[in-house]
Amino acid sequence: MELKQARKLLERDAPELAGALRAQRKSSEQRRKLLDSAISAIREAQGIAVNFALAWRELPARQDGPFPHSGDGSVRRPHRLLAAHI
Repeated sequence: MELKQARKLLERDAPELAGALRAQRKSSEQRRKLLDSAISAIREAQGIAVNFALAWRELPARQDGPFPHSGDGSVRRPHRLLAAHI
């Protein structure tokens, strides 16, 4: 809420001020619910990424796997920068 809006609210009578503050509180609570939901989704995605990275490291290198061979018989893994972020 901007200072100009706050000044206008303070100039109102008590019931009008109470109603305006109630509306502001409800709006803030709705935004908080949205933020909490977004944070929860991010937390879940982070957990999935960590689990994927741990599982990926446990995979044995396979000669017949879906990844192209590097020429020396080993299987190429994702680029080191990609692997560092998962």
